[in-house]
Amino acid sequence: MRKYVDLLALLLLILCTFAGGCSGRSAPAGAPSPAQVETRPPQPASTALWHTPQQVMSYPAESFAPALSPDGKRLLFVSDRSGNLDIWLQELQNTEPTPAWQLTRDSATDTSPAWSADGTKIAFTSHRSDPKGDILLLKLPRQAPGGSTDLDIERLTDIDTADSNPVWSPDGRFLVYTSGKGLRRTENLWRLDLTNDSRQQLTQQGGDNAAFSPDGAYLAYTVPDAHTSHLWVMPWPQGTPVQLTQGAVLDSFCTWSRDGQSLFFTRYAEDTNRDGQVTIDDNPSIWRLEVASQLVEPPSGSSLPAIQLTTSRYYGLSPTAGAERVYFATNRLGHLGIWAILPEGLISPQASAEAQMTSAQRIKEQVPDDVPLRILALQRVRQHFPNADVALVAPAMYEVAVLFRRNGQLADARTTLQTLRHDFPRHASTPA
Repeated sequence: MRKYVDLLALLLLILCTFAGGCSGRSAPAGAPSPAQVETRPPQPASTALWHTPQQVMSYPAESFAPALSPDGKRLLFVSDRSGNLDIWLQELQNTEPTPAWQLTRDSATDTSPAWSADGTKIAFTSHRSDPKGDILLLKLPRQAPGGSTDLDIERLTDIDTADSNPVWSPDGRFLVYTSGKGLRRTENLWRLDLTNDSRQQLTQQGGDNAAFSPDGAYLAYTVPDAHTSHLWVMPWPQGTPVQLTQGAVLDSFCTWSRDGQSLFFTRYAEDTNRDGQVTIDDNPSIWRLEVASQLVEPPSGSSLPAIQLTTSRYYGLSPTAGAERVYFATNRLGHLGIWAILPEGLISPQASAEAQMTSAQRIKEQVPDDVPLRILALQRVRQHFPNADVALVAPAMYEVAVLFRRNGQLADARTTLQTLRHDFPRHASTPA
């Protein structure tokens, strides 16, 4: 089957850690206009064992990079439904189908929207004046979208650098964004003080996709290298950075939970295209990392235990978290669209490792052919209960390896068995 070429093209636009932007002709921005889009209030169905993700918008176009407003009532996203990648706004609180509104209308690409803390302004990446990308500021009109007044858009960065992925500080004073210069540029995080237009470089060894904690005390971000990408966090406005994740994975697009206790992020962890390596050509999934306690006592030498929330059957990109839902982009219907899951993910958490393993076995009985869901359920045993009895965890890991092999993911099966042999050498041959 032909790989999702168009999806990867869109992915390269938003995954600035691994790719650059695109250019386009400049045209004046006009007033926002509606497109008839059916919205479905996200109410993920639940069983005692697993949850079903719910589609938020049913428009048949590529939509990605969701950004939930501070009050949780509106959603920004990027879509090509007008024939060009632009920023759109969707109301979420209405129970009846409502239209989404186009906020940018330039012929060049606009991506990576980010809300100000008061919900009145939007920062985003645009290629309208610079093919490398600049940060622009859009002030939302007082009247409802769709009025006749042109939007107020201001350019914040210049053409000397490639700038992308802005994020606001909770106090509204600063924008942190990714910036690089030159053909072999290393992209780092920079800080723009909106009160005096001063700029300061924040990272020296790389940085992208920053996210402020709700209280403004920490800044999480991604640091890529040649083959991997991991999550880091630093105190704000200054302090010693701490690495949160490790291993042969690609982590990006992190966002904080509303209570500041967790990070949701995108991870490439499985060789879903079966070419023997994990790259951005594989299907990413959504993960959660509990970080609150680690911000007091940083980890030393090992990665924090992360929990996988969605399977790698489909793409899972760019999560944005509300109090009760996590919105993300996925290609479940053959094109990238916005969907929602519960913060706990697709697999219902249980009170003990034993109960979690029983849940995984019941899922096997009910959906024996859904290999990705069965893998996710078994992975949850160790991820949610890292200190569980080895006699329980080892068989779960072995069964994961068997399922990877059944699914044709031989590299993932080998990696799982190697981990099993390393961590539990006496149980490496436990039957599934």
